Order: sequence, then C-alpha cells, then structure tokens
Amino acid sequence: MGRSPQPGRQGPGVQITRLLPAGRTESGDRKDPQARESEPSVPGLGPGSASGPSTDGAPAPGKGRRARAVPVAGAASASRAQVSLISTSFVLKGDATHNQAMVHWTGENSSVILILTKCYHADMGKVLESSLWRSSDFGTTYTKLTLQPGVTTVIDNFYICPANKRKIILVSSSLGDREQSLFLSTDEGATFQKYPVPFLVEMLLFHPKEEDKVLAYTKDSKLYVSSDLGKKWTLLQERVTKDHVFWAVSGVDDDPNLVHVEAQDLSGGYRYYTCLIYNCSAQPHIAPFSGPIDRGSLTVQDEYIFLKATSTNRTKYYVSYRRSDFVLMKLPKYALPKVRWPFHILCQMQRPYSLGVWDPTVN
Repeated sequence: MGRSPQPGRQGPGVQITRLLPAGRTESGDRKDPQARESEPSVPGLGPGSASGPSTDGAPAPGKGRRARAVPVAGAASASRAQVSLISTSFVLKGDATHNQAMVHWTGENSSVILILTKCYHADMGKVLESSLWRSSDFGTTYTKLTLQPGVTTVIDNFYICPANKRKIILVSSSLGDREQSLFLSTDEGATFQKYPVPFLVEMLLFHPKEEDKVLAYTKDSKLYVSSDLGKKWTLLQERVTKDHVFWAVSGVDDDPNLVHVEAQDLSGGYRYYTCLIYNCSAQPHIAPFSGPIDRGSLTVQDEYIFLKATSTNRTKYYVSYRRSDFVLMKLPKYALPKVRWPFHILCQMQRPYSLGVWDPTVN
C-alpha cells in the first residue's frame, strides 16, 4: 500500500477487493457476467470500483459494489474463457491516511474476515493510528470495531492461532513506551478482553499444535511464555536473538513443550539452547551443540537443525537430522563463497543424503 505518508500529507485510501466466481452473485444465483460488465462506472473511481461507503464502511445503500469479470489467462476455447473471477471493491471510510493493511480470513467454512489498517510512520518507527474492521458475511459489509469505548486504541499487530483460528491476539501500541496491552478473542473477533502485559512486545509466536500456548519476544530481548492465551506470562530466557526461537516440531521433538532458542551467554558469545516451558528457568540449560555459534545462525526446519560457527576466521556449517548429533556439512567447494544464511530446504531425496537448498545468489 505504499510507504508512510509525510507528516501533514494524506496517503492513499484503503480499498478492499473481493473475488467471486464468474457468473455467480453473492447469494449464489447465476447471473450474466456481461450484464454486470455493462453497468456504468462511478465517476472518478473507474470501472469495477464501488460507490462511496456507508458510515460503517459498507457500500452505500442501493448502490452495491461494482463487479467486473476477469478472464483467466491462457483460456484455450470459448467455453474455457467463461471460467473467470468477478472482483468487487469498496473503500473503508475514514482510513485515508493509513498506509498498511493486514487481512485475515478464518477459513474452514467461516464467513468472518478481519482487516487491520494502520498509519505507520517510518521515521518514527511507530504506528500512529489504526482501525480494526470485521465482516461476518464474507466481506460484503464491514463494521469498524471499538475495543475500548471512549478511548482511542492503537493496534500494532494481530496474531492468529494456527491450531484454532477463532483465537486472536491484538497487540496495542505502547503508551509512552511504558505499558502495553493485549486484546484476546476466542470468537473470531466478535468480542475482545483486555489484559495488560508487564513488558513491551516485539513479536508473538503461537504453538503450532496447542492453541493456548504462546511465546512473546520483547523489545529488550527477553522470551516469555504463556499457557492461557496471554493472560499470564513466565520468563523463559534473556538475551535471546530475535527470529531465532522455535517451538517443538510435532513427530520430531519428544516433548511438545520444548523450545529451541539462540541466546547470548554471560561471556558474550551465542549458544543454542533447548528448554521445557514449565521449568526452563529452574533447570540447567541444555546445549545440544557443544560450542559457541554465530549470531543469527540457528535455524530449525522440520527434521533439520542448521547452525554455523566461526573460529580463527574460518566458518563451518553444521546440521542435525531428527535431533541426532550435529555433523559438519559437506558443501561443494565452488559453493562456499556463495553460502548465505539461513538455509531453507526446498526438497530432499533419499533422506538425509541429498538436499536441495535455497541459494539467493541464483535467480
């Protein structure tokens, strides 16, 4: 949606587009797509655009949303050309200065769609204002939600539980960099409950299988865990590297409560640790790799764990398969100058001997 607007200058409006199968109206009745195409466009908006929205962000009554058929590329015959999509667009009123949007559809036969629009100021690195919209009819109409009546609430981000997409956590912007709140929903955003948190959230990480377990990485590099969807938190680890925290992998790790962490030790080096969320602070740290590792090198992907370690100006790359001991990776000599981190496995054959890995230097 473009970059942040300059102070005092409005950015582009927020336009939402829906796609429907050609020849099918929202009620499911067949309709000639050419009839829709022949409808006159709204001045200033171009063909296929909607007229002005109503006060809650829905299209103006009686005007509907202008639809247009978009033929599928590569249609080989007239019959195939009829296979197309109809897109409908309209504007969320009042968000003209917002330059970012996040859209979530619950899926699984749900009709709920959530849209978070934000005005993000790049120079300040902050969200200055936001709006949260909810549709319960597959995006036909939207209602702007009020989280705290009479209080302006700015939302930085929202997170969806992968194990139960009805569960949502909104992260509010900090007030004076001292306080933040989470807004929790278990009903697809129909209602929210506010819970203050004693730290500043940088990011959240839901457990992939157990819906109420969440990790929180803070702005001061600490890692917390919650087992009740963010109502209460326990400190797990300090001096943690951002984006190098991983939940246990189902079918590979023995305990689903295990967390893989890259963190700085007291000497200033970085280590790979694992711990269980229920007694991580009380138990001694387990270091599956015996020595220090390079900062930002720990990567856990399915059955594999990658990391690298540099000493005396020489970098070595290591891999563990299904949590076995780490072994030195054997890479073609011509590939060594091109190695970029982290590794991302694209495919594998005759496990674990042949791997295809992503090389960002090759288009």
